[in-house]
Amino acid sequence: MKKAGLPVPGVPGAEIREVGSLPDALEGAVRVAPFSVAKPGALLRIMPGIGRFLARDGSVIEVCREEGVNPIAFNQFLYGAVRAALIYQRGGFALHGACLVPAEQMEAIAIAAPSGTGKSTLAGELVRRGWSLLGDDLTAIYSQPEGIMAWPSRPGIKLWRDACDHLEIDVSDLDRLPGARDKYTLPVETRPHPARLRTVFLLDRTRSDGIVPITGPARLSLLTENSYRPNYLAALGCMQSHLELTCTLSNAIEFSYLCHEGSVVSCADLIEDHINAANGRSIKIQSE
Repeated sequence: MKKAGLPVPGVPGAEIREVGSLPDALEGAVRVAPFSVAKPGALLRIMPGIGRFLARDGSVIEVCREEGVNPIAFNQFLYGAVRAALIYQRGGFALHGACLVPAEQMEAIAIAAPSGTGKSTLAGELVRRGWSLLGDDLTAIYSQPEGIMAWPSRPGIKLWRDACDHLEIDVSDLDRLPGARDKYTLPVETRPHPARLRTVFLLDRTRSDGIVPITGPARLSLLTENSYRPNYLAALGCMQSHLELTCTLSNAIEFSYLCHEGSVVSCADLIEDHINAANGRSIKIQSE
């Protein structure tokens, strides 16, 4: 009997399979990154000292590990860029952002921003307040009959040491990410089921305008800017479907800048106050 593979977070029904070998190249593929080539339906990523990964058909990721590879390093590549390729093949949107569900609520919010701007630190603070985690750095989003749905990712939040210090977390109890970076994985379980995505916040720590709604074509461009590995799309043959999905998302969910230069605590206060006020308005409208 064939051994069942591991599930791929955010790609329902897909699986990860360990194989003995993977090819050096893909016929007809083009280079999309220093260690990656792609063609419609497949992406091959070869990381020296780490292993090989083949994401194909929107349904499977085949992996071949290098002997003695650090499993944390291996999983970084597997569940990051390679998983994003499978999400695109499946017809989803790979958002470069954290996604959470506020305490005692059912709809999700996403926090998107470039790397190093504090979205994971903010996610850690919100989890400390009782929010449920859907994903830390990469969120799979699909347009489904029940609405725009955000799917659970891998457990854990990646935090720099200073963020851990702020959250009063002892890093000696955490797994350190490989390399010279002083970054760690905080073990946080993800919510087991997808949630309807209500709002995407674009985090901006350079100004303090509060929460500023985004309207019109700016939504489309900001979604595009915050997609994960968009350089894969054309070679995978997903550009047209991705554009259609991006347009759907830009019209179906709320977008706002989250502009705050202060502490992560006050930033979390701002977002919670906004959500509570919005829920109050929604309840009032429904009762009228």
